[in-house]
Amino acid sequence: MVDVVSLLPSRTLRERICAENYEFSERDSLLILYRYARGQEERLRLLEEFADGASALLADIARRLLLWEREKFERFSAPTEGFVYELCITDRSADYEECCLCNTYEAAIAAIDAYFTAYSVAKTEPYTFEIRKHPVITPGMPWPKGNPALCRVDADGRVLLVDDASKLPVCPSDKTCVECDCVCLYDEVTYPSFVAAGQLVRYTSDHYPHAKEVYGICTDDFGRAASACVYVYPLASDAVRFCDVREEALMFDHQHIDAPLCEVISPEEIPDERMRAEAAAFWAAYAAR
Repeated sequence: MVDVVSLLPSRTLRERICAENYEFSERDSLLILYRYARGQEERLRLLEEFADGASALLADIARRLLLWEREKFERFSAPTEGFVYELCITDRSADYEECCLCNTYEAAIAAIDAYFTAYSVAKTEPYTFEIRKHPVITPGMPWPKGNPALCRVDADGRVLLVDDASKLPVCPSDKTCVECDCVCLYDEVTYPSFVAAGQLVRYTSDHYPHAKEVYGICTDDFGRAASACVYVYPLASDAVRFCDVREEALMFDHQHIDAPLCEVISPEEIPDERMRAEAAAFWAAYAAR
């Protein structure tokens, strides 16, 4: 069976899983490897490995996902008349995005090296790369529906993920979603408790390289029960900054963060002294409600 624990980005969660000898079901293992593989090549390899040792139903789903992922990339990278590729390069250290149009997928990949050369930037710098495939609008055409297909790649052009939401895999079940016990890409995975109310966390939007880091404070006692997410207030939110613990402020500012994206940290790991003080004041007011 595939070792899915090593794929989870949160060190504190991995340590808790090992300490408790926590075991994931076959279904949860498939969802974890699919979501947290570190790139497309690893995702395809792990799906193949999983399918070789899984039960019949889950092996079939893994093979469907494998085929879907391959087809998505083929559709995305294939030249399509009336479409253009947009390469977006984001400097995470400055939240600055620069974009250029490319006529092919290969041209977009080549443009990454051209960018590094033009600006004399090292590939180790915190940059993220997204290639989007847009229809070229001509007079009389309707506005495109939905978001454009996109491909995330790293500094060397290796594919991290392909997002083509318009082409979901066919579910093997003939039941309604309410009745179905099959694996769904949107199912939640329950993780053992590893962070308690009042603890500080660092989290990211995803698990890929150079994702933007955010600091927050956990306010529900996730330590009491297993859950799929952590209930967090960002330290940059108005609720924390202004120590506003009114219900309407708390409802507006809270976030649900996938548990594997959260790392428990000490106050000393927050670089801004003011943010540390505001977090302590907020938690004192929150706990005293």
